[in-house]
Amino acid sequence: MFIINTINKVLLFALILLFGFSNKSFSGSWGNENEVKSESNYLSFSIALFDFIQNYNAAIEGRTEFRFYRASIPLKPLSGIMANSDGGLLLYVGLLYDIPVSSFLYVTPSFSPGLYYKSNSKELGFALNFRSQLEISIKFENNFRFGISFNHISNGTLGDINPGVESLALSAQFPL
Repeated sequence: MFIINTINKVLLFALILLFGFSNKSFSGSWGNENEVKSESNYLSFSIALFDFIQNYNAAIEGRTEFRFYRASIPLKPLSGIMANSDGGLLLYVGLLYDIPVSSFLYVTPSFSPGLYYKSNSKELGFALNFRSQLEISIKFENNFRFGISFNHISNGTLGDINPGVESLALSAQFPL
């Protein structure tokens, strides 16, 4: 029930963003080849609640990502590092796909395999883990983006146990 309530809150937030802002305040479009070439790469910083659904090892999480939007393929590469307040680390590389909902609102799913170091953090059962994420972001006229994301990290049953972990994050994405 808690998962359903959380998903409903994220969807409500997305609808508020979609209908609450004017297109005149934001810019951005998608699909034009010249615009893809002029698209910025991004350095993204996020703050999150780690393990906020199961809440067995809840912690504060920080992430830094480099997003290669200038790549001339629809699936854009990304690389990142996640660290939490219990010493857990995840180094990952993967792909993301930007879906424009309007001229300023984007939905961005991504998938990234990565290596996890537990320290005093939650046991995920295996060093190799997979991070899937759904992000909703607003793109401003200066290409700065602000977003909210939900991600799940698990070992995909590669380990003896596979508890998984979920994070809810706010991110600021700076164009380079």
